[in-house]
Amino acid sequence: MKGCPQGSILSPLLFALFYNDVGSSLLFALFKLFADDLVFYIFHNNCSKLIEEAEKILVSLHHWCTEQDLMINFSKTEYVIFHKSQNSIEEIIPELKCNGEIIQRVLCFKYLGVYFDSTFTFQRHFEHVLSKVASSVGCILQIKRHINLQTFKTLVNSFIYSHIDYCLPVWGNISQTHIKTLQTRINTLLASYFYPHLHNKFQRLNKIAHASNGLQIKQMSLDYNALYEHCNLLSIQERIKYFNAVIAFKAIYSRGITEISDIFRFGTSLRTQLLILPEHESKIYENSAYYQAIKTWNSLSKAAKEPNISLDKFKSLIDKWLVDERDSDFVSC
Repeated sequence: MKGCPQGSILSPLLFALFYNDVGSSLLFALFKLFADDLVFYIFHNNCSKLIEEAEKILVSLHHWCTEQDLMINFSKTEYVIFHKSQNSIEEIIPELKCNGEIIQRVLCFKYLGVYFDSTFTFQRHFEHVLSKVASSVGCILQIKRHINLQTFKTLVNSFIYSHIDYCLPVWGNISQTHIKTLQTRINTLLASYFYPHLHNKFQRLNKIAHASNGLQIKQMSLDYNALYEHCNLLSIQERIKYFNAVIAFKAIYSRGITEISDIFRFGTSLRTQLLILPEHESKIYENSAYYQAIKTWNSLSKAAKEPNISLDKFKSLIDKWLVDERDSDFVSC
């Protein structure tokens, strides 16, 4: 008899205490641990050396697990080689093995609900979110005539924005074309709810235009700013800025993780409260959540950067700032 009882209140704590020392087996690798889900990462400019070092770490991890009476699930163990999109990997990659088991190389993997591809384009994750949003929009459209505004707003936040908001600062700095595609889905839903007859008319005209070899039909023009304000919603681009600002605030004033808070350093002028933009050499870093959070912080009003305000007050100021600078740059249906 071994292990922790499933469903027990103490089980997560007992397992965390038992498993917490796993980092000591990973040699020089950096790692992330979430419950029993372990990810480690190493760096090298030579793929063969990279595989060699990864193999050493896996052997050490396997020995540690054996001593702890644990087993590595090799069927769920994968690795990915991250690289710049312009630097394709042309050399032959040696097999990565551990205890006679071949570790599969993948070009994309799902970690804590986010799909990471080898060049950080987040194309697979965008497709995943778009599929979820399209499905949710379709379901809400089916019942829109039978629900009031409060229920409508609850459904939009629960079944649409919940998919979009999850880790949005991580994957949200994708192409504007992708952002507009998602935004159009939401705009279509709002137009259909508030102006059903007008929306249906233009939908029919667009179908006729499509069947008539691309005949051009005038697009429906609505004040989406007013619709978003009426529903107390932020657009996707505004939500990215909102979450980036919150990340910066927490990193500056809640200095619990040194590796993160050290990235957010103020310049010499205390009056402007501007953060120093880290030097970088790649577009991947420029699109990262931390870099974009610093850029967003530097664009905030002076009132939002006051050092003694609470997080709730800060969020309120950010929300007002985003609404005040809102323009008509919404995608038409």
